Amino acid sequence: MLEIKKYDVIVVGAGPAGLSVASELSKELKVLVVDGKSSISKTTKSWFVPKEVCDIGEAGDILEYTYPGVKRFLADTFTGVKDKAWESELEGGYLYIKEHEVLEYWGEIITKNSSEILLECNYLDHQVEKEKEYPVTIHTTKGNFESKLLVDASGYDSLIREKYHLKDEKLYWWSVYGAIMKHKDGIPQDMKVGDYMFWQTFKNTNPDVSTSLNEGRPVFEYEVLDENSSFPLILFLKDSQVSFDIMKDTFNEVMKEKKVMSKYNDCEIQEIKYGWYPSGGVSQYIAEDNVTFVGDAACWTTPCGWGFAFIVKNYKRYARNLITAFEKNEFDKDTLDSLIGLKTDEKFQILFNKVATRILSIGDTELLDKIILLFNKIGFIYCEKTFTLTITTEDIISIIVELIKNLEFDILKKIFTVEDIKWLKEELSDKLEGTVSRIIDSIEKIM
Repeated sequence: MLEIKKYDVIVVGAGPAGLSVASELSKELKVLVVDGKSSISKTTKSWFVPKEVCDIGEAGDILEYTYPGVKRFLADTFTGVKDKAWESELEGGYLYIKEHEVLEYWGEIITKNSSEILLECNYLDHQVEKEKEYPVTIHTTKGNFESKLLVDASGYDSLIREKYHLKDEKLYWWSVYGAIMKHKDGIPQDMKVGDYMFWQTFKNTNPDVSTSLNEGRPVFEYEVLDENSSFPLILFLKDSQVSFDIMKDTFNEVMKEKKVMSKYNDCEIQEIKYGWYPSGGVSQYIAEDNVTFVGDAACWTTPCGWGFAFIVKNYKRYARNLITAFEKNEFDKDTLDSLIGLKTDEKFQILFNKVATRILSIGDTELLDKIILLFNKIGFIYCEKTFTLTITTEDIISIIVELIKNLEFDILKKIFTVEDIKWLKEELSDKLEGTVSRIIDSIEKIM
């Protein structure tokens, strides 16, 4: 009988979260990464990230796998926001990620450190027997393995989360479909390298013009990558995932819109991109004895589904904390829960993630126009910070005050929960002005 191979850590999932964390852990520990895909570089995703987040996360080593990104944000809705443009004000700007290359990079670190990656290998089940030296036994399509710790990086549809009944009814989903396009004669004159159309809607995508995102309204976006290529996409934000086929069909219909066709009438598809991302409602504080969660399995994301920014900001610190757990031989649920190490500003970010996601999801076209124009009024930099995990407590207080002042009472009741209101009152009791404080009190009374 063959002896079962033993590891310090087994990581399920070779996406950006699993590979980045495993690459750091492999510097001190024996790691096994398992994934069902056939190539380490395979992904259907595309990412960009603020340079500032790379700096905060001490992830300067991945800069080699980036190139200049977003410089200007655009918005154009059929209901009232016409051809708005904001130059990026975020310090350091944005970087597009060479997604296939950065996955290869993290994979090479893992194997160079004598750890292992096992591809075309699917997770089936696992057991935890805490009294054993290697408490975790994982069952896969390529055999069984043992470890002291299991890291679930298997994504939004995690079987491990399902095993522990870790579900959240308040969860929202970004469903995204698009394509990297090559413009045969170069990008049109009305597109500039670094442009990001982050919010464009069309009247005839839905029978009712007031249809919200959660009711099925798609949003069209595009990123201009270089002089010859761009990335058009559509996205949905709903309390359920939109199927691949519906996304594909909707994308093809939106590409026939007059404003879109003028930009894409002579292009060829280079690569299809798609995915589903959880947002607004899942706590990052989730763990079980000898089992922890990262990436989409732990809702490492922002209100716009920019999970890569969350990963880059946190993976090195998180791995260091895991190594400390090994030094102390502490793998209980409470210890693992604390490893993300959220600071006060980041707790506010998570709250605001939930609030912003609710606004985007429930908002009809009129409300979403109002939100866009609100950021136009107070400064688009706040919008950039919201969606890139660089927002501060002071920024959040300013935005919350403006939301409370400018949104109708019925809307405020929908975007803040009882727990949100109580927490805000405790945290901001000495910072809220009279009018805003009275509105919050009124909301709390009728919830």
